[in-house]
Amino acid sequence: MEHFFKIEKKIEKVEINENDLYINKNIPKKLSDFNIHNHIATKLLNILKEDTILNLFLYGVFGSGKYTLSRFYIQTYYNDICKLELKNFKNDSKDIDYYRSKYHYEVIFSNYNFNDTTFVCAFMDKIVNKDNYLFTNKKNIILLKNVDLLKPSVFKIIIFYIEKYYLFNIFIVISNKLFERKYMGYFCSMRVPLPNEEEIKILCKDICNSENIKIKKTELEEIVKISERNMTKLNDIIEYSYISGKYEKHIDPINDKLKFLYKIMKKKNINSLIIIRELLHELLVENIEPDIILKYLLSKFTKDYHLGKITYQQLADIIVLLKDCSYKINNGLRPIINLEYYLIEIIDLL
Repeated sequence: MEHFFKIEKKIEKVEINENDLYINKNIPKKLSDFNIHNHIATKLLNILKEDTILNLFLYGVFGSGKYTLSRFYIQTYYNDICKLELKNFKNDSKDIDYYRSKYHYEVIFSNYNFNDTTFVCAFMDKIVNKDNYLFTNKKNIILLKNVDLLKPSVFKIIIFYIEKYYLFNIFIVISNKLFERKYMGYFCSMRVPLPNEEEIKILCKDICNSENIKIKKTELEEIVKISERNMTKLNDIIEYSYISGKYEKHIDPINDKLKFLYKIMKKKNINSLIIIRELLHELLVENIEPDIILKYLLSKFTKDYHLGKITYQQLADIIVLLKDCSYKINNGLRPIINLEYYLIEIIDLL
């Protein structure tokens, strides 16, 4: 185990680069780049032409393009690509990862990372710049993603900050569903529908062109069908289908990531640990519950035992580690840290 702690120290500063993800690299820079949701992008540009920029509430099913539109709004407002850096905020008992450009903040909520009201207030105090005076004509934009996962008490706190610090901040709130009507007056609300099949085909071709991927007609048809008109899923499928340089069919990107996580755990080297960290980060950002990851690994190692690949004692020890990991996460400890730690324990055990 000491050997892996030494390796961990070498990769502590390795960061997940959000700017390199397909979904971020392919954000339209101007209105003519929009093959999907052109009419919504036009509305956003009209808002930006007004003297008073508005808070936004974008809602629609997962993968419909809400985040892409939000980033277009932000980048157009600041006239900058707004490159993101991963940051972390913590107090005595909690912490949360968030993203910061030189102009704005982005926070991705999950079911576990933003449920303590004292912590929420401390974090909001930091990102609203409440003690700063406005010396520029550009406000501080705060993008909040997956607000539908927040408890009502936490969402009320966010509304309080939106109302109190409106002079310095603009909030963009992204949700997979509508929230209570009484809060709608704080935002300019827009529903973002899923694109149609023809629009998804155009988007697929555009992504492949930008990534220098040569895609055949049959591959295009298959990828479009599997994506189910979901833009996030489309990005994942393209990335994983051509990861080796040539096309390989991938039906479920999440399941592929879990399979890859299980396989990579059997390789003891520094590159494996970096990949494990990246995979865990992606799964958590996509709101895959930590217990789903742990249950998947349990099923795979149980199968290994029945096939004679590991001993009964190894399986028993793995079960204890997975149980302890689940217990700590469900008691409020940071998922990414605990998942990394216990997966390294399992690797050492194997």
